Amino acid sequence: MTFLNPLILLGLLAAAIPILIHLFNFRKPKKVDFSTLAFLRELEKTAMQRVKIEQWLLLALRVLAILFLVLGFAQPMLKGSASDAKHAKTVYAIVIDNSLSMKLRNVRGEYLQQARTVAAQLVKQAQKGDEFLLLTTANNGLTARNLYRNTGPLLEEIRKIQPEPGARSLMRTARQSFRRLAEISDRNKEVYLISDLQRATFLDSLETEKPQNVSIALVPVGSDAPANVAITDVQIDSRIIEQGQPVGVTATLTNYSEKALSNFQASVYLEGQPVAQALANIGSKDQATVQFTLTPQKRGWLGGEVRIEGDTFEDDNRRYFSLLVPEKRTLLLVRGDGERTNFVELALSPQVTGGRVVFQTQTITEGMLGGTALESYNCVLIIGKKRFSSGEIANLKRYIASGGGLLMFPSRGMVTGEYTALFSALGGGKASGFSGQAGGPAIGKFDRVETEHPLFEGMFANGDLAVGKQVETVDARYIMLYQPGTGDEQTLIRLTNNQPFLHEIRNGKGSALLVTVAPDPLWSDLPSRGLFIPLLYRAVYYLSASRAQSEGSLGTSDDGEVFVSGLQGSEPVKLVGVKGDEYTPQQNLVYNGMVISVDEAIQQSGLYDVMQGNRVLRKVAVNADSRESDLVRMPPEEGKQQIKQITGTPVRMVDVGAGTDRQIKEAIGTARFGQNLWNVFLFLALLCLLAEMFVALRKKPSSQKT
Repeated sequence: MTFLNPLILLGLLAAAIPILIHLFNFRKPKKVDFSTLAFLRELEKTAMQRVKIEQWLLLALRVLAILFLVLGFAQPMLKGSASDAKHAKTVYAIVIDNSLSMKLRNVRGEYLQQARTVAAQLVKQAQKGDEFLLLTTANNGLTARNLYRNTGPLLEEIRKIQPEPGARSLMRTARQSFRRLAEISDRNKEVYLISDLQRATFLDSLETEKPQNVSIALVPVGSDAPANVAITDVQIDSRIIEQGQPVGVTATLTNYSEKALSNFQASVYLEGQPVAQALANIGSKDQATVQFTLTPQKRGWLGGEVRIEGDTFEDDNRRYFSLLVPEKRTLLLVRGDGERTNFVELALSPQVTGGRVVFQTQTITEGMLGGTALESYNCVLIIGKKRFSSGEIANLKRYIASGGGLLMFPSRGMVTGEYTALFSALGGGKASGFSGQAGGPAIGKFDRVETEHPLFEGMFANGDLAVGKQVETVDARYIMLYQPGTGDEQTLIRLTNNQPFLHEIRNGKGSALLVTVAPDPLWSDLPSRGLFIPLLYRAVYYLSASRAQSEGSLGTSDDGEVFVSGLQGSEPVKLVGVKGDEYTPQQNLVYNGMVISVDEAIQQSGLYDVMQGNRVLRKVAVNADSRESDLVRMPPEEGKQQIKQITGTPVRMVDVGAGTDRQIKEAIGTARFGQNLWNVFLFLALLCLLAEMFVALRKKPSSQKT
């Protein structure tokens, strides 16, 4: 036990006053004459015993009343975290949960305001020489680096804390405070964790260091979680995105409530304009997907979002995405010596595309491939190249792995071993010669087409390219034989002789498409078929789809890196935020572009522009972590046990009651020093005084009779 006001204990000396009065009674006895003493002698033995008992009882009650009063005013405390060294200086680490769920409210007000009030009261109760660390779970600059000695600036920092996206787990932030406190010696060390105990963001999978000589207190705020529906994911279904062509978008809706929802409406916006709506039925604690179809009407980077109707928690009612509709596609065409490329060059020319598709094509001979910077092109077409050097193979592998695309047509004069070396470097199979005769009879037709592959999306819905339910076929007369390996590859079109006609090899972020016939009527009738141009366009679209388009969105809690391409000159890249604020990120040149680090700049959800000068290189969609949408609260006692299990340190619970300043002050005092017993001692003093009065009243009538 300890005392908050130990000097009051000097008042215990007052307990000697009743004793002194009892021992030194200076009243002179009066003489009374009686006619006879016989009666008094008979009562002497019993009456005097009763009188002495009453006197000693009154003395004991009066002494105890004084003792209890003095002890009560000295504020005795049961042993707490600071009881053994309450006069020593203390370093407090205050960890405030300022995740988005702290925006919620109950009858006591906003959760974060309750947390700020608790933190402020803790600071106000500090003794001279105490120091503070202030940390927040969301990234707003409050870390364990700053040690506050003056309460004024500290209270101002507490007042400015706001709910923010991208919060780390409570225990991850607590871990930072443990590390910082380990650097401080000769101090009491106390950690206060103030949180609504949102289960989804309470813990993480990282191991927590065992804090040494640190006491931990958990301060729960808030109450049961409200019902919530969130957009937890948005995916672009179409890999090939073109102006004026439909694009599929799928959104995932998650219902965190106990009540099933029917005809729940979601809408999709593109460049701020509503373009589609969909309805979903979502079961209790379940998910549902909704599909949208939108048609971009212009080229370049476009920003979009999926929205749902507002509910109590509005921060997950929007989810952002970005679309790239390429301004142009830069193609490198490598022409093998003596090979026919006129059909391909004509198909890619502006005369055929009519301006609807912009291909910027550069044609080189096969000997020039080794000295060409492939990173400048969205797609490389190799038609009839006979040989591949080891340097060319290495460059092609690196280009494809970084997100580039390769479309290959064989040559009758190819070196089979060097083709196999290229396929092997990409993780594919091997070339094994030829089958058939150039200009001869057909040896195979289309047997199976993987129409569900993204390359064929919507391609065969038009009757012009299909006969009934069958894809328009091609007569193959002379083909390169290819044996697939065990890597990441797939035959997209198979011939009736069980040989691949169109085959994909995926490597890293890119792909290579192998057509086993050359674009020559002697090999097949493909160049004269209506299928040729759509198939060629689709192959180029598919292979040149920017790798940035498939990277999805970033989360506000991500330590994100973003790849950008299309750089011009040496002007630095900048990131323009949701509110128009500019930030120059860390940037590193890599093959085929640049990687920028955006973790310090993405403070809130929205669409960010990566710019070089006045050019938008790409849009980055940033969304809140979907875990923050699950508002289910962990019971305080369970949270206490979880922290104890992880840290190996006993955890005190601070119950702030209704949240008034007085209740918070008392709760913190109890947590630091233990249970205050002043009211118990005052109650005992009152009991003693009441008992003394009762005994005294009983004594008076007895003395009168005597």
